[in-house]
Order: sequence, then structure tokens, then C-alpha cells
Amino acid sequence: IFVIISIYFLNPDGFQPMIRERLVDTAIGSLVAFLASRFIFPVWTQDAIKDSMEKMIEANQHYFWQAWIAVKNKKTVTPAYTHARQDAIVSLTNLSDKFQHMLSEPQQTSQASPIHQFVIASHMLTGHIAALSTEELWGRGNSNELEEMAKSISLELQCAQDNLRDKSSQTDIKPNLPDALSRQSLAQLSMIFALAHDIRKISARVSA
Repeated sequence: IFVIISIYFLNPDGFQPMIRERLVDTAIGSLVAFLASRFIFPVWTQDAIKDSMEKMIEANQHYFWQAWIAVKNKKTVTPAYTHARQDAIVSLTNLSDKFQHMLSEPQQTSQASPIHQFVIASHMLTGHIAALSTEELWGRGNSNELEEMAKSISLELQCAQDNLRDKSSQTDIKPNLPDALSRQSLAQLSMIFALAHDIRKISARVSA
């Protein structure tokens, strides 16, 4: 505003034509910038969020196995577990940030709802995996059944990751849930399995 006032003082007669020219130039430049950012060089977060979803699944899968090893060895903290936990938290933060950025974009995708469900389920899955490392699972069921349960969880997460990469992946495979553990609905392992299965179904909806 001080520059405009100074120009007016220096040349009052040519002030209005100069302002009109500047307004026209600014309007043209704004229009060109809008069209270029909208149609020529658009980079929408919704087109790149699947990559963050895949990384989130991969990080949670690795985190789960490190927590599972800690449970079996009865060691609550190991370097590998700590590193896997940090990776899961970083992936979760990146996914949440991209989802929030996606919601602020002018073009809203129809997949916003399942992606939101995916983010919530991933939050819950990471939390239950963190609680798993302190749970005493041995003695609640047969060790072979526990191992099968862990493999089933890993399979669910792997299928979820495959769904995001390939639309033709099978997503209707019946989960292999041992009967001894299916009755323990409050156990962390059962909750982890249920969330992994939900993530698998959600990923199929996102890729549909």
C-alpha cells in the first residue's frame, strides 16, 4: 500500500491507467496459474495415498512379527521391536497427514470413506500390537494354534497389501481362525486378527 501511495504522489495523472494495467496483468497471471495447477500439473494426494496405505500395512506386519517374537521369547523390549515400532508410528503419521491433506483438496474422491476407515483401523491395529508384547498368551491355548493364528494375521495383512497392488486379488477367502482362540474375543491376538481382516476388506473396497 505504501508503494501505491508513493506512485500516486509521484504521478497522479498516470495512476489510474497504471493500476488498471496491473490489475489486468494480475488477473491474467492468476488465471494462468490456476489453470496450470488444476489441469496441467495437478498432483492430487488421493492418487498417491495408496502408496502410504501399502507402507502402513507393511510396517504393521513387520511390527506384529517383532511383537510376536517378543511374546514368545518373553522379552518386552528388543532393538528390532523398537525399530519396527518406530517405523509403524512414522508410517501411521504419514498416512494420517496425507489423508487430512486429501480432504482439503477441491476434487473429493468417492473412496474417502473407506480410506478413513482404513486410517482408523490402522490406528487401532498399531495400538493392539503395542499391547500384545506385554500379554501372556502362552497357557491360553495350544502353541500350534497360536502359531497358526499369527500366520493367519500375517496372511490377512499380506492379502490387504496385495489388494492395493492388484484389483484381481482374492479377497473373499474365509479366514482360518482356530476355534480355541475365536472364543477369546477380548484377547489382543483375536482383536489383531479382526482388525487385520477388516483392513483386508477395506483395501478391497479401495481398489474396487
